[in-house]
Order: sequence, then structure tokens, then C-alpha cells
Amino acid sequence: MDSLNANLIFLSLIAFADLFIAFTLYQHSKGKLANRLFAGVAGASGLWVAVGVVRYYIYNFFGSAIYPYLFTKFSVVFAISIFFFFLLFSYTFPTGKLKINQKFLKFLVIFYLGIVILTFIPNAMLISEEFVSNAIQPIFIWGWVYTYIHTPTLILLFLFGLIRLIKTYKHTTKNSTENKQLHFTLMGCGLGGVFGIIFGLLVASFPELVDLFWIGRLSTISFVGFVAYAILKYEWLNVKIIATELFVFGLWSLTLFRVFLSKTTEDILINAGFFSLMIVIGVFLVKSAGKLEDLNTHLEERVEQQAGEIKKAYNVEKGARIKLEELNKEKDRFLLATQHELRTPLTVIKGYVDVALAREKDPESRRDLEQATEAGEKMTKVLNNVLKVMERRIGEMRK
Repeated sequence: MDSLNANLIFLSLIAFADLFIAFTLYQHSKGKLANRLFAGVAGASGLWVAVGVVRYYIYNFFGSAIYPYLFTKFSVVFAISIFFFFLLFSYTFPTGKLKINQKFLKFLVIFYLGIVILTFIPNAMLISEEFVSNAIQPIFIWGWVYTYIHTPTLILLFLFGLIRLIKTYKHTTKNSTENKQLHFTLMGCGLGGVFGIIFGLLVASFPELVDLFWIGRLSTISFVGFVAYAILKYEWLNVKIIATELFVFGLWSLTLFRVFLSKTTEDILINAGFFSLMIVIGVFLVKSAGKLEDLNTHLEERVEQQAGEIKKAYNVEKGARIKLEELNKEKDRFLLATQHELRTPLTVIKGYVDVALAREKDPESRRDLEQATEAGEKMTKVLNNVLKVMERRIGEMRK
């Protein structure tokens, strides 16, 4: 196998890796804007690499470049899309909220769409290109849009995004999740972005450096890989789900390559039908795995919810038990106080009446003292009955 074919296979694997990362990030974004925006970065990177590989095989099949050079123009669109999504990503990561001035955002979107439109205007972005059989990239003759608008815009988008991430990194707490995510993000963006711009953008303007083109495509795996690792590592995604998606995406890529490598119409139709069948099966597998993940998640949430309810009920019961214990102590204090404050005076009074009764000889006075004694005994009985009822009711409350 010569170096050209080895590079093409290697670039195909990189395109596959970038697109798989984009698919995984979007599939598990959970509504987070930062994850979806970087899925856009990874998807545009994968398509940028894939278009370059497919363009070589198509041009090699026909033996020349094909006007109006749509493969290259789409490649240019994907290139600017990478850095457009990257800048928006820098304004959302890691908080997930798009902290950007709305007027500036509208300007960015309009400017981005303007470059996309200019790309497909004849002789504006690309004047012509010449296919070279022993090189992955053709020799280009660029138009004024590429030289004076496209290239400076890509560099500025990258620099603004990188500066924004550096500022955010400086304001994070050391060793926090956000700090670690931004650390990996800056590593990937610094390496991948610089190499991507040098070898994927600037090299395209120099025909004598055409053999170095593949290095620019190679840089996307660093650019995308480090950031995806930073996101996925701290999202704790289900490994089995990721493995299922990787398997499905691999099947799709292999069957799609078979379509491109087909040499007869019959082979193209057969492989295209097989590719369609793989898409249906793959979607079914991914959805089934997703439903299983949701089921497990809901089950875990239900268990946590019930555990919380049990803990809450236990705390309520514990609080009631403590309250009853306090009430029992209050009852004991009340009974002691009652005995002291009521029984003691009654006993003293009864004692004095009994002494007086023993000494008194006058019948009328004795009758009065006897009535006082009876009244004291009745009051003592009433007090004892009240105390017994209170003890019984408090005892029932404690059960």
C-alpha cells in the first residue's frame, strides 16, 4: 500500500471518528446548548475531512476535476462552519447559556450566511482547480472572496473563540469540573486549531505544499477529540449506549464506503440498498438502547424518590417520638408540681382540721370541722381522679 492510499484510509478513519463524536454529543446533549454547538463543530469537521476524501476518489474516477467544483465549495462551507460553531460554543461552554450580545450574534449569522452564498457564486470563492493524481488535494486558483474574506474570517473566529475560552478558564475554580473541562478544551483547540489553519487553510494557497494538505485534516481529531473527551468524561454517559452507537455508526460508514467503491451500476444499487437497510436497523438498535437507558434512569429516579420518601417518613416519625418524649417529661413535671402545689396544702389543712376536731368539745363547732374534713377528702379524691385521667390520656398518646 503506497503512502497516498494509506493517507486516504487514515483520513477516512478521522472523518468517521469526528462524525461519530458529533452523533454521540448530539444524541446525549440532554438539551445542553454547548454540547449541541460542539456537535456542530465535530460534524462540520468530519464532513470537511470526508468531502476531501470523496473528492479525490470522484476526480480519480473521472481523471479530472469536475466543474463547478461543488466538492471544494462544500469543503469551504464546512471549514467556515467549524469555526462559526466554535465561536458560539466558546460563549456557552461550560455554563450552557449563550452569553453573547444579540446584535453581535445577528451580525455573525448574517456574515456567515453571506460567505456561504458567496462560495457558490462563480469565480468569487474559487476560480478553478486542477486534479493531481498523486495528491489528495487538487491545485486551486482561489478568488477574491477566499483571499480577502474567507481566510481572515476563519482566523478571527478561531482567535476570538480561543480568547473567550481562556478568559472563562481564568475565572474557574482550580480542579473544579469546569476548570478540568476547559483545560482539555484549550489543549485541543490550541493544537488542532493552529495546525488546522496552517495546513488546512494556508497550505491550500501554495501548490508546492499540496502534499502537506492531509495534516490539516488530521488536526481535526485533536481539535474535536480533546473537547469531546472533556464533555463526555464529566457527563458520565452510559458506556453500553456509546458502544452500541459506535457499532451502528461503523456499520453505516463501511456500507457507505462500499457504495463509493462500487464500479458498476448493479453494484451501486445493491450496496445502496444494503446501506439503506443498515440505516433502518441501526436506528432501531440506537432507539432500543436509548429506551433501555431511559428505563434504567427512570428506575433509578424512582428508587431515589422512594428512598427519599422513606427517609422523610422516618424523620417525621422520629420528630413525633421526640415530641412525645418531651410531652411525657412535661407530664411528669406537671404531676410533680400538682402533687406539691395541691396535695401538700390539702394534707396540711386536713391535719390542722383533725387536730382541731380532736380538741373541740362544742357540738356545733365539731360539726363544722367534720364538714371541712369531708370537703377536704372530696377535693383530694377529685384531684386524684383528674391526675389519673391525665396520666391515662398521655399514656395513650405515647402508644
